Amino acid sequence: MEATINNPTVVERFTKVGFEPGFARYSDWASAINKETAEMKQIAQTAGIKED
Repeated sequence: MEATINNPTVVERFTKVGFEPGFARYSDWASAINKETAEMKQIAQTAGIKED
C-alpha cells in the first residue's frame, strides 16, 4: 500500500481530483489522531469556538 500511495502516477491522479495522498502506518495512527486533535482544539480556542 505504501509503495502504491507513493507512486508518482498515483500521486498525480490523486492530486488532480483534489485528494492529498499520504500513507500512515497503523502503529502511527493514535499519535497522528492525538496530534490532530490538539491542533484542532488550539484552532477552536483561537477562533473563540465553544462547545454547546
